[in-house]
Amino acid sequence: MNGMMKELDLRPLLRSGIEPFPAIMETVASLAPGEGLTIMTTFRPVPLFNVMARRGFDHLEKELGNGEWEVQFIPHKKSEELSVSPTLVHDAAEPEAWPDPSEYLDLVELAPPLQIKRLTEATKSHPPGSVIFAVMQQEPVFLYADLMSNGHQWAGNFDEGRTAFRMFIRVGLPPN
Repeated sequence: MNGMMKELDLRPLLRSGIEPFPAIMETVASLAPGEGLTIMTTFRPVPLFNVMARRGFDHLEKELGNGEWEVQFIPHKKSEELSVSPTLVHDAAEPEAWPDPSEYLDLVELAPPLQIKRLTEATKSHPPGSVIFAVMQQEPVFLYADLMSNGHQWAGNFDEGRTAFRMFIRVGLPPN
């Protein structure tokens, strides 16, 4: 591997019952271009593999014994022509054919918990099939499970400078 690696030992957090995901995302946000991340954990963090892959990282995993793991997240080799990150999509058939957004939300100045609250409220105030567009500072990974469980579709990506995450949410039918 070419480049530097930051290390993050999650084992003390996990043993204390603290959710490690915010610490991981904070560390990922602090990585320099081309820098990777090594984490040590008390379990094989399979859900994190997809999250990190969407952020441009491959992973190498190594079992340390006693249920502990070391995982290296290594940046993909990127083509210089790629200036816009790929669109992330959940259960969204042809999002480019969706109707124009009925609401535009600029959530850049809000803390992530408030962003999620505003988006959740917005999905409840629009009829099924309508589209909400939002701009945030970072990808709202904590929102995805709520969107999926409530039947909503979404598509999003980072802008060219990776300074804002843009997201379309198509309101789904409420669960029975």
